[in-house]
Amino acid sequence: MDLFIQGFQELFHISNFIYMNIGLLLGVVFGAIPGLTVILCLVLFLPFTYSLAPIPSFMFLLGMYCAGSYGGSISAILINTPGTPHAAATMMDGYPMTQRGEGHKALNIALYVSFFPQLVAGPIVRYTTIADQIRYRNETFSDFSEGVRRFIIGFSKKIILSNNMALVSDAVFADEQRSVLYAWLGILAYAFQIFFDFSGYSDMAIGLGKLFGFHFLENFDYPYISRSVSEFWRRWHMSLGQWFRDYVYFPLGGSRVSSSGRLVFNLFVVWLLTGIWHGASWNFVFWGLMYFLLLTVEKLSGYPGKFTQSWQKQFYRLFTLLCVLVGWVF
Repeated sequence: MDLFIQGFQELFHISNFIYMNIGLLLGVVFGAIPGLTVILCLVLFLPFTYSLAPIPSFMFLLGMYCAGSYGGSISAILINTPGTPHAAATMMDGYPMTQRGEGHKALNIALYVSFFPQLVAGPIVRYTTIADQIRYRNETFSDFSEGVRRFIIGFSKKIILSNNMALVSDAVFADEQRSVLYAWLGILAYAFQIFFDFSGYSDMAIGLGKLFGFHFLENFDYPYISRSVSEFWRRWHMSLGQWFRDYVYFPLGGSRVSSSGRLVFNLFVVWLLTGIWHGASWNFVFWGLMYFLLLTVEKLSGYPGKFTQSWQKQFYRLFTLLCVLVGWVF
């Protein structure tokens, strides 16, 4: 039993993670080239693995196989470059930590930036969240089993729920003769599709992290029951909202500013960048500006916090949901 546990811990040693992530990135690069199969990738880099110990060699080839077998993704490369949320957070958090004498090994930083469970989708994990876990992780069978359970939940959300909701929404939006009720069916199906898609990927990332002894923060918290637009963005993709809050909104002054004009400017910058982050098109810019207007009204008016009647609060809850649904499709 002791030998088994020792082997289990050696398999998930930090250096082996690095080899796996290198394999993943190479698999992404070569998998994106048409006609270059996984077998060719493995043959091409097989001589490199001869110089490695058995476990690093296995992890490297496993990473390359996993990425290459899905055909590669250029977006994974872009997300893994400096200037992305993960790398930018590392640079902004790392300097104060270095000033306090809390320097970290380059190997740890490399592992964080290239850590595959949350590389393409999932919560935006900040380096300060897992820095201690990288250095002092403790892999347990309890975490491993919980990670498997969480991964299966996320996988089921994506394959069983999201993909089937996509069939409904695609059929509705493809029908040019759809009625109003049929259109609303498509809107609701699309809302559930993207929720189960994003939250499913987050669940899988959190589960994969637990397999290796990492504990990521939650990313979704029943967003469609929110009582206001502000609350919705505290429940939807929480790590993204926290990233923009800590690295854009607060440095601009946040809500603790001397004038309402400055507050409006701060919100404008945040939501313009949020729209651009979601996609490089005018649709996403206008989508971000829509939330800028809604949140500006809530901040300046104090509503819905000023509502005293239950029916007023419930009406605003429905209004919030309506704005979210319309935002998804328009």
